[in-house]
Amino acid sequence: ETCGEMALFFGARNRAEYSYEQEFDDYQKEGVLQHISLALSREQKEKIYVTHRLQQEEQLVYDLIHEKRGNLYLCGPGGAVPPQVRKAVIDAIRTRGNHSQEYAEKYVEEMQINGRYNVEAW
Repeated sequence: ETCGEMALFFGARNRAEYSYEQEFDDYQKEGVLQHISLALSREQKEKIYVTHRLQQEEQLVYDLIHEKRGNLYLCGPGGAVPPQVRKAVIDAIRTRGNHSQEYAEKYVEEMQINGRYNVEAW
């Protein structure tokens, strides 16, 4: 069975918390996983989170989510993270696709309704 292009945005405090690193690297070498973007918040002076990586990779996010009609799966902490990720996706659609804020918000809402935007947060 084939699947579309995939990207992994993985956030943790440090590399020791990067679960399944070898497996993800193997998937990338095999061509199953095309993009890996790590956000290891405590490994440098300035904290870097997944939302920063999503902003840095706005074109990729737009292409996969909007142009290729991809799915988004967010797993991790609740609190501020899910709304921050949602904002980053909406901003990518608005900015890279030159769409209105209303269009981008509606697009993400439709993704949720259609099972293409999934959040498992605790």
